[in-house]
Amino acid sequence: MTDNIVRDSAQKGLSYIIYPKTNIFWLFVNYFTIILIMKAVLTYGASYLPADLPMAEPSSQTPEVSFGMYAKVIIKHFLSLLFGLPILVAVAKSILSYEDSTGYFHYFNMYETWRLFVAHIVLFVLVGIPSFILLESLMMTFFYKTPETLALDGPALALMSLTYMLILSLLFGVVLYFVARFTPLYVHVAIGNPIDLGRVFDLTRGEAWKVFVAVLISGLPVMIFSFFTTGNLSFPTSANITKQIQPAMFGTGFDFMDIILNATITTVIAFLSVAPFAALCNMYEYLVQNMQKRNKAKPTL
Repeated sequence: MTDNIVRDSAQKGLSYIIYPKTNIFWLFVNYFTIILIMKAVLTYGASYLPADLPMAEPSSQTPEVSFGMYAKVIIKHFLSLLFGLPILVAVAKSILSYEDSTGYFHYFNMYETWRLFVAHIVLFVLVGIPSFILLESLMMTFFYKTPETLALDGPALALMSLTYMLILSLLFGVVLYFVARFTPLYVHVAIGNPIDLGRVFDLTRGEAWKVFVAVLISGLPVMIFSFFTTGNLSFPTSANITKQIQPAMFGTGFDFMDIILNATITTVIAFLSVAPFAALCNMYEYLVQNMQKRNKAKPTL
């Protein structure tokens, strides 16, 4: 390991997607095929699902919140993650265990993949859900229009906005801190270790900032690509081009070309996400070595 572990890990993460240590081509071919089938089934089957039922009546003060909308987003997230986990296991083993890829479905059936899925659920419950509730509570507190907030003048409104930004920044910093402390759990589990939050929390003691910066730098390509393809400045999808040539057998609500483009974008995002995960693998190796040095330095009685 070099003295600048952040730079070293970020460089190794970015170089991994250019010169991978294992044959990941067929892993992503299988991933693309599965995502394409999943998106087609979800898109075509959506026409048979009941419409979303709002949890509350929309009004000028409260927005319409749909439980069905959140449920669909969560289901799609966990399905996409489940099919992407074999790739993470293959990457982690190629970096830390020096194993070559033996096929997508081989990794899909490994206990490491399913244990990794359980680990993600654990972190989602411990970190994701509380963070979402706190952020939503802040938004409800500061941004939902009431007669009192509408009556605020300029200075009072500016003070309220400043207070919101300070609280949000503090809360966001706390969330990022715990994310950085627990994120190496993915690597820890992917190489065959049990789910041990205490062990990972001990590994990252005093190293949260390094983990965060290394993953952030190596994750810039996937963040930029995701912003321009799935963010507010999204590219026009193929649905805008192929509306006149949709297969009649699927009906007007089913655009297969758009599904192909959507699956392609998802696969590219998954491929670029390998870079921050590879950087995290290198950071994990450094954290383990650093912890071993700390343990050796402890005086014995």
